[in-house]
Amino acid sequence: MPANAVWQYDYIDYYRLDEKIIDQYLREKWGLYKYHVKLVGDKYRFWVPQKLGKEEQDALLKRRKPKT
Repeated sequence: MPANAVWQYDYIDYYRLDEKIIDQYLREKWGLYKYHVKLVGDKYRFWVPQKLGKEEQDALLKRRKPKT
């Protein structure tokens, strides 16, 4: 994690994601921490040291649950 990190909320669409999937991704990226993942409207909100870039968002979205 960058030494100059400013913790802030970031958001991602909820479609076929859940809190567990998002939390696991964030833990793999930044380690063990309480990321405060919560569904707000049609997006998940989470507390991170820096907002996810496009490639990081895409990597998280690839973890969506399969269509049923």
